[in-house]
Amino acid sequence: MTRADVIVIGGGIAGLMTAWYLARDGAKVTLLEAGDFGAQASGANAGSLHLQIQYPEFVKYGEDWACAYAPTLRFLQASIEMWQSLGDEVGEDLDVTLEGGIVVARTDEQMRRIEAKAKIEASVGIETAILGRDALRAIAPYLSDKAIGGGFCAGEGKANPLRATPALA
Repeated sequence: MTRADVIVIGGGIAGLMTAWYLARDGAKVTLLEAGDFGAQASGANAGSLHLQIQYPEFVKYGEDWACAYAPTLRFLQASIEMWQSLGDEVGEDLDVTLEGGIVVARTDEQMRRIEAKAKIEASVGIETAILGRDALRAIAPYLSDKAIGGGFCAGEGKANPLRATPALA
């Protein structure tokens, strides 16, 4: 019988990365997956890498919640840094790009909330630029004319899940 130090259940990106990092650090790992690796949500998503506090949660839970949540953004920053180096570690191009992420405002109230959210993000070192209509159009000319401005976080991007899951399997 083969013995393992750790058994990881689930071969999606979270399970694959957990197993990969544990094995890299010397653990004997057994990974259990009922189907194909990355065949569910991990292989059918946009691969988004976020730094900003998500706008719907900010609106739903408010500024006090966002202030309490903000210190966890450092984990998102560390995750993006990990993704940037992971391709070299596994010897595969994971198509990691950081072209930024936009939160769009269509009303003055939404713009005020984006500004408040950006101040909270800045308090923990996450830079979100506040853009007026013209600046927003300059970086995203495809947006609706109803967009009056928004927040742009240059450190956000994506990884290609169709490359990442097979590389870690």
